[in-house]
Amino acid sequence: MDDAPRLQIESTRYELIGRIGQGGMGEVLEASDQALGRTVAIKRMLAEPNDRSIGRFLREARVQGRLDHPAVVPVHELGRDSDGRPFFVMKKLAGTTLREVLEGEYSQQRLLRAFADICLAVEYAHARSILHRDIKPENIMLGDFGEVYLLDWGVAKILGETAEESGHGPSSQNLMTQFGTAIGTPDYMSPEQALGDPDIDARTDVFALGCVLFEILTGERYAIARRSGKDYEMPPELEDVCMHAIEDDRDERLASARELATAVQAFLDGDRDLERRKTIAGEHLAKARAALSQGDDADKRRMAMREAGRALALDPTRNEAADMIGKMMLEPPSVRPVEIEQALDQERFDMQRKNAFIPIGGLSILLALTLAVYALTDAPRLLIGSMCACCATLLAITAWERRDLGRWKRVSPFTMMAFGALVVLTARLYSPLLMAPAVATMIALAATSNMQYSGGRFLFYTGALMTLGVLVPFIAEVAGWVSPTTRFTGTAIEIQTGALVTSPTMQIILAALFSVLAIIFASGMGYLMRESQRELRERIHLQAWHLRQLVGQ
Repeated sequence: MDDAPRLQIESTRYELIGRIGQGGMGEVLEASDQALGRTVAIKRMLAEPNDRSIGRFLREARVQGRLDHPAVVPVHELGRDSDGRPFFVMKKLAGTTLREVLEGEYSQQRLLRAFADICLAVEYAHARSILHRDIKPENIMLGDFGEVYLLDWGVAKILGETAEESGHGPSSQNLMTQFGTAIGTPDYMSPEQALGDPDIDARTDVFALGCVLFEILTGERYAIARRSGKDYEMPPELEDVCMHAIEDDRDERLASARELATAVQAFLDGDRDLERRKTIAGEHLAKARAALSQGDDADKRRMAMREAGRALALDPTRNEAADMIGKMMLEPPSVRPVEIEQALDQERFDMQRKNAFIPIGGLSILLALTLAVYALTDAPRLLIGSMCACCATLLAITAWERRDLGRWKRVSPFTMMAFGALVVLTARLYSPLLMAPAVATMIALAATSNMQYSGGRFLFYTGALMTLGVLVPFIAEVAGWVSPTTRFTGTAIEIQTGALVTSPTMQIILAALFSVLAIIFASGMGYLMRESQRELRERIHLQAWHLRQLVGQ
């Protein structure tokens, strides 16, 4: 048991178990009711009592005892201990406050059911001329077995009761009910309560209930949301009644807590105000039209899409909203949104990383083949060295391309010139008619399938560069500017590679090997292109499916 002093009363009915909580003026103890075999809660005073503090304490017990309602904790007994300090015995609760629940994962439907019960409890108190004056999530408890309780009636006001009778008169140490001072919790006070107006009525509690409802529907305190100026979405059937409950002018405010309970219960029962929904849908559709009329940039289109979507959600029969959404989804905006540009860039980069494996593999094989020619033949060392240097440089650049795509854009023209040099060197080493055309074809195929190089001018320059890489060495040989690698003898063509491979068998092996590599390279590029098209088709079909779901077809 806690170290709280024992409750000394004439009866031995209650045996203390421990302290549940403690405040400035009192404490709540857990005790065992020996007569009935149940666990109860005992609230008693701690401070040195005086007539007024005792009067306030007893008044709280009597107010709570007068409210015979399932949502008000019942009072079992009222008495005094051996020191003359009053105490009262009440039901011990087990559950969670609404404040803790709001920060958890309870469904909104469950919270609204509890809220409707609290509204009826407040209405019950109002019917008996009692105002709670401190309704907030901390004072609402959800029991472990579906119970709902409104706690802390310590600052309740009985209408018609004077300040002296309530224990909060001018001579009291507690001056909170004097005009100009406030009693309650600031975030949930009505304007008249915050001003300390003594002439308050049931609409003060209605305001606090409206603040609680706003928090259940939006997850944000109304006082904070009001200061921030942000817009919050809530069901249209409840938005009107909620905002009506938190009107600053109490003459414009909902008159009773029962109206709130009725509206919430109707919403839970599925009673939708169809006319109200159609009206709100029309308002959202008008906002969508206005947004589109102001331009077709990303922000205006985004706003139009959202407003049209809301209109369609509220009124699925709005064909204009469905048509507007469909048109916007199928027709690109005049100015492409930044998000789409970023997505396309990412898609290009991802595809470029995939495609980079093919040239890396091809260059590696070509480099290895050139080194083998260097080792096995008497090819000119300058030609072999230039070929190896070109392959190694392009291999490094291609690997860098996969790692740092942003910088690669600035060096791509020089890279293509290096690839052109590679074609020229291949023509000199293996003759313009043997391997150079295959190398040029593979490079052109890789460049034209690369999404990053999508410009028509770049593709034209690439094709022209590869063509010249094959033709220039051939023309130079025919003109006699360089030693020939190709001779025409009657109806036959004799190819003598620059590698000085005199063995016909070795020449056949080199030609066959390079032909196989060219086929593998082309097949790999074709596979990547096919996969890219497949992904694109899937994305288009998925977008169309989402559109059909959106318009309810």
